[in-house]
Amino acid sequence: WETRSPTLAVVDTQLPDGDGLAFVERLLEVQTNLHDDLPVIVLGDRQDAKRAVRALKLGAMDYAFKEELTAFSLITILNQAISTLRLQAAVDETQQQTDALQAIGDRLARAADLEEMLDCVANCTRQCLGADRVLIYRWDSHTHQNTLAAESTGAGCLSYRNNPAAIHWQDVCLQKILDQNWQTFSYIAAIDDTETADLNDECRHCFRQLSTRANLVVPIWLDYANKQLIWGFIVCQHGEQPHPWRLAESQFVERLVNNLAIALHQTELYESLQSLNHHVEEHVVDPHD
Repeated sequence: WETRSPTLAVVDTQLPDGDGLAFVERLLEVQTNLHDDLPVIVLGDRQDAKRAVRALKLGAMDYAFKEELTAFSLITILNQAISTLRLQAAVDETQQQTDALQAIGDRLARAADLEEMLDCVANCTRQCLGADRVLIYRWDSHTHQNTLAAESTGAGCLSYRNNPAAIHWQDVCLQKILDQNWQTFSYIAAIDDTETADLNDECRHCFRQLSTRANLVVPIWLDYANKQLIWGFIVCQHGEQPHPWRLAESQFVERLVNNLAIALHQTELYESLQSLNHHVEEHVVDPHD
């Protein structure tokens, strides 16, 4: 147990080889050093109230009297502990994502150009999600083609840049995935396992060539004159193993994309203003000439 991270621990105060509360203290100390919140349920006798109080002070989540314990009540206690743990994990994840989004927003504001902005988003997304690869594509509404604009890969992952299999994937498979989801009005395309998903043989073969088992696509929308248009897509991937995409993950990417969309819109407005100023300067007549 000292090298693993148990989900939950149930400890009797009367262990055959030692004091249960001493073990609880050691157990919680190790888990604290591992930065892991371990719910501990302590079982003891009703007449030993002092040990019950000490167990709770040590950090145990609950104390149950063995005299009153039944299979049903034990299952109820365990389920409550797991639910509390999951709720706390969700709260912690939300706070971590909020902090990450704030940091990304600050970095976007300081970015010198579009390339730095996209690289920042790709790298931060991969790190926050623990993904193996994150890609950002720019969509050309005239040619209906995707162009790889940024990429962040983990150690040992194939690069999509100048990769024939990746180019085929973005031209054929990515478009098919998008078309299929748009037909069902689902703009986020999540594939937990490319081996079992509803894909044709061509797409499945592409994913195999690129060592990809899970794929998430989130569109990047920009507002133009009160009309939303696609700017591009952000693609998150896991390589060796399937990955059930959680709602919290897709929502995080959506929030991140919203931050990126604001930065992109501001960049385009600035570039338009610079172009207009340059045009005006070219046509201004010097009164001294």
